[in-house]
Amino acid sequence: MNQYRTVIIGVIFLAAVILVYLTHQAQPVEQPHPDMPVAQADPSPSSPATTQSMPKPLAPGTNRVQIGILTLEIPEGWIAEQPRSSLRVAQYRLEHVMGDKEDAELAVFNQIGGTVEQNLERWYGQFSQPDGSNSAERAQVEVLKVSGMPVTTVYLEGTLIGSAMMTVGEDRPDFALLAAIVETAEGPYYFKIVGPVHTVQFWKDRFEALVHSIKTT
Repeated sequence: MNQYRTVIIGVIFLAAVILVYLTHQAQPVEQPHPDMPVAQADPSPSSPATTQSMPKPLAPGTNRVQIGILTLEIPEGWIAEQPRSSLRVAQYRLEHVMGDKEDAELAVFNQIGGTVEQNLERWYGQFSQPDGSNSAERAQVEVLKVSGMPVTTVYLEGTLIGSAMMTVGEDRPDFALLAAIVETAEGPYYFKIVGPVHTVQFWKDRFEALVHSIKTT
């Protein structure tokens, strides 16, 4: 009788171990945040995420704001929002034009890992092309100087891959990337717009004006 009891207890224990293992295996793998730059580890759990404040005009009645060591002119109609990631130093919503269903978004980063080229390659990887071509080869890249600082601008159209927006299986065709990387004494500042093609094209001239308005403090 004791022998049967021992066998039954052993079977129950083994079943419990297998159940725990299967439960652990079934847990979804956490996807990296789309803002997470190349060559940077996840923030330490012991270091609480900082809450970024929204940039405010430097003077009443003006659109000039300070972001880090930079000052710049924010175009009329751009809506400042609370950054949704501790990696962002500023965030703006650009309202969509007729025919588009989503607004575009400008996210600003600085002091993140990876070189300019590595982060550009990461952004290209967030887009696919309907004809299967390489997004990096489709990107329009220009290097210029603004207030003595090297600036790399990029424009790219394609399908925004769903995982790049933290939504599984929701690719967004006819999206665009419009960005500028400003190289300063304290490292690059990244200005990245993502949104529907027609909306991004509508705001393109004003984004270029923003870039040319950048100065250091």
